[in-house]
Amino acid sequence: MKNRQYLPHHTRILRLLCVCWLLPFLIACQSSTAQPTLPRRPGTQQPPPLPTTTPQHGGTVTIGVPSNLQQINPAFGTDPLASSLLRPVVEGLFDFDPTGRPRPWLAESVPGPGRGISADGRTIILRLRQGVAWEDGQPFGAADLVFTLAVGKNAANPFDPEIAAAYNTIRDAEALDPYTVRLNLYEPGNDYLYAFSPIFPAHIFHGTSDLANHPYTRAPFGTGPFRLGEWVPGKTLTLVRSPSYRLNDRPYLDQLIFQSYPDLAAAEAALQARTIDLILSDDGQRVIARQNEPLRGVNPQPNVPPTWNIGDWSR
Repeated sequence: MKNRQYLPHHTRILRLLCVCWLLPFLIACQSSTAQPTLPRRPGTQQPPPLPTTTPQHGGTVTIGVPSNLQQINPAFGTDPLASSLLRPVVEGLFDFDPTGRPRPWLAESVPGPGRGISADGRTIILRLRQGVAWEDGQPFGAADLVFTLAVGKNAANPFDPEIAAAYNTIRDAEALDPYTVRLNLYEPGNDYLYAFSPIFPAHIFHGTSDLANHPYTRAPFGTGPFRLGEWVPGKTLTLVRSPSYRLNDRPYLDQLIFQSYPDLAAAEAALQARTIDLILSDDGQRVIARQNEPLRGVNPQPNVPPTWNIGDWSR
């Protein structure tokens, strides 16, 4: 029989201490290994899904308006509310940020010296956004801008005086190609920036520039994320999602309903009763909502109608 080898006493004690020190780590590693998923027992419930911030498509938002909703055409009159109501439908050549600085809307850019404005300041080259369609699917282009100038310069159309004055600073317009327009001004200036808002669809007017007696007056037609669904003067204005909008994933909402109320107090009572989701002020510049309102994307800015980004709103 071979002789058994014995370790020195102090070596055995050292090995025992090492095992004791490592034992908790070995147990922890074993407990952290993946365990098989057990089948859900009948009668038990799955945990609720985690909340998501990704906008969801669908739904309706009802907005109370302290107005009789008798006039909705944004081209006529001085009522700023009409511009807010139809802003999701009709669009202009330029928009303005909260500080009043112009920014392109249906134009590709804002002209400047050496960037579309001649040396004498009397000629403006406008390049239009491509890939824009009217709500009937017809393409938007230079012909619509030329036609809109003819509508704006027609004295029979009851434009807001400031808008009419902006059109009258322009001598004429010429389409250089389907998406480029040259404006000739009487004098150098930037008043032309306030014209062409909204832009009118030339193909539905068949050459007539008399806007006041055209069906467009009661059913504005645009390139925005929504289109007119139904207007009941004194009661409601309903906008529905436009399938021809240039951003395929916008708008998120299916429908907007503006509900008429005689005054702000009546609208606030409806808000608290949860009959409506929001209130739009009678000047079209403010929104009032309940706390913890389940609406996302509402982004009011000073001097900009709250409905400016309504295509981004979601429930």
